[in-house]
Amino acid sequence: MKTLGIQSIIFENPFINKLYGSEPITEVAIPQIYLDEYDHGLSHIYIHIKKKPLYFIPKYGTWGVDYNVIILHLIGKIDDIEIKNLGIGTDFSTVNIQHIKDDKYFLSKETELASLKMVLSPCILQKTERYKL
Repeated sequence: MKTLGIQSIIFENPFINKLYGSEPITEVAIPQIYLDEYDHGLSHIYIHIKKKPLYFIPKYGTWGVDYNVIILHLIGKIDDIEIKNLGIGTDFSTVNIQHIKDDKYFLSKETELASLKMVLSPCILQKTERYKL
């Protein structure tokens, strides 16, 4: 089975493809998810990536000096979600993504102490940010 990365859950993602190419991004942290029932059921998902981009982003500065993490702020529809030990499992670890049907994906991320599982539709990349650990 083909390994899917974070790119697969982002609707039309030319910027992310330019940043990281076609290699799946699977090592991430997901420290924030906002569920908003008043915004047409859309949710905000913040995905942190510690992988160096393939090209220089002038407004971000130099990788390793000015920043070493890129945050993807995604907006999309989460159909089902299960979280265990919220706030503990926010470290960088492998995310597993499976295409389950049509426009639905199953995302899971588990550590020794915590887990996150959700079914979601492709998300829109709202913005990117950066910081240094």
